[in-house]
Amino acid sequence: MKKKINIGLILLVVCICITISLFIFAEGREKGKTNKTLEVTIADAGKLSVGEGKKNVAKISKRVNVVNVIQLPIADASEPEWSPDGNWIVFTKCPVPSISPGEEWTYTGIYKTDVNGTNTVVLYQQNGQIAETPQWSPDGTKIAFHLIKEDTSYGDGEVTIHDRGDIWVMNSDGSGLRQLTTSADTTCIDTFSWLPDGLKIIYQAFIDKPIPRYEALFSISITGREPQRIFTEKDVEVEGKIWTPFAGFDIKRDNKVNGEYKIWAMLLIPSATPEKGLWEDYYELWTMDLDGKNPVSKMDLELAGSYSPDMSKVVGIIDSKICFANIDGNDLQETEYNGTHIRWSPVENKIVYEWFDQEGNHLCIMTVEVEE
Repeated sequence: MKKKINIGLILLVVCICITISLFIFAEGREKGKTNKTLEVTIADAGKLSVGEGKKNVAKISKRVNVVNVIQLPIADASEPEWSPDGNWIVFTKCPVPSISPGEEWTYTGIYKTDVNGTNTVVLYQQNGQIAETPQWSPDGTKIAFHLIKEDTSYGDGEVTIHDRGDIWVMNSDGSGLRQLTTSADTTCIDTFSWLPDGLKIIYQAFIDKPIPRYEALFSISITGREPQRIFTEKDVEVEGKIWTPFAGFDIKRDNKVNGEYKIWAMLLIPSATPEKGLWEDYYELWTMDLDGKNPVSKMDLELAGSYSPDMSKVVGIIDSKICFANIDGNDLQETEYNGTHIRWSPVENKIVYEWFDQEGNHLCIMTVEVEE
């Protein structure tokens, strides 16, 4: 007895197979286009693989022309900073991989190198100490850095050793070392920046007591006089914004305000998503007077790393990629590279940055042509 053939069912199966085949074909073509777009002939240091990073919510206007990328022959390096003349790079280096089993932090020192990475000089390195975040003085004759000693006080026992430390200053050759700040058990020194005259440093600190802890900005003379409190986070009157140290701050000229020096800082904007039960925070770039007054919004993109010498552009990270934009956030231009601690050369269109792979931290210098 012959079985009846269900013609309708066969046609349905055929249609499904054709649809799946067309989808796979189309997806393959799209992947082929993406791969072709990412083909470049320059060094691959820090370049993103296809598919890395999330979809960018900001509008990318164009791709930056990356002339070349050079990886400096220095291992375990981080936190690079250009000298004012653009001839040297000071950085943090980790000479000792670990202290003892179970320790989460390592001893680090302050080094400097030329732009080729072939002339590296040790400026400060001591066993049992963490020297980090070096910064050149405006005239390039001195370097300030954050120093945490092994015997640094733990305070009330509720904070880690990374919360304690002081700002030290030395000459650019490593001589003339001296301590500027003396952090009490109730104060945690955080980010800092030189004033343009090179005579003072402004730094940010946590004040542990009274609870809850809060943040304040202080200034201190490089002669080591008593620090002066400038303002606290409570004095920054920007509704819905939170002063935070984690994105850092700079003291730079504002060309739109007669070239006056301003604090350029990233303010934290809490954004709730109750339907997901999550808080999605982001940052915006603001300027304010040196006393925290007259805050002005500059850019609503979470893009802040370093500024061009004429303060017309900014470079930073968006969706894991190194991106450039005008100082107001417009004309966003992307690269194919990722990295952190990006710093723009004070004399030309070059940036130095660090990136991480299986072998550790590396320093790279990228030469770019950013369209006006």
